[in-house]
Amino acid sequence: MIDPKNYKYGGTDFFALEADSPECKKIVTEVPLPVIGKRPVYYTDLDCNYHLNNSAYSRIATDFMPPEYQSREVLDFVVNFNKETKLSDTIEIRGGEIIDGYIIQGYCADVLHFACEFVFRKD
Repeated sequence: MIDPKNYKYGGTDFFALEADSPECKKIVTEVPLPVIGKRPVYYTDLDCNYHLNNSAYSRIATDFMPPEYQSREVLDFVVNFNKETKLSDTIEIRGGEIIDGYIIQGYCADVLHFACEFVFRKD
């Protein structure tokens, strides 16, 4: 274990550093996407707060990806977490094509909980 005083990024200076990351992209669709399936939230999907674990959103989106996209190489991936999802929820999965990609959205009671955008390498 390293004493925080000896750690390169220790102390409050760490929070003053600017992150070297791209701006967050908000996934927006012009028209509602069609429903492509439903998925209940399972106990094994939950994190320690009993919400759907962030990693599960991506896995669920990938599971609902149409077969013609499943073997394509992903160039970029964006996920938006809009609202926590709980064990008693069933997620309505909506999906649709975009230029060079595919969007998957998860709704519960007509409220957007998450959205994923996959951009693929052109064949």
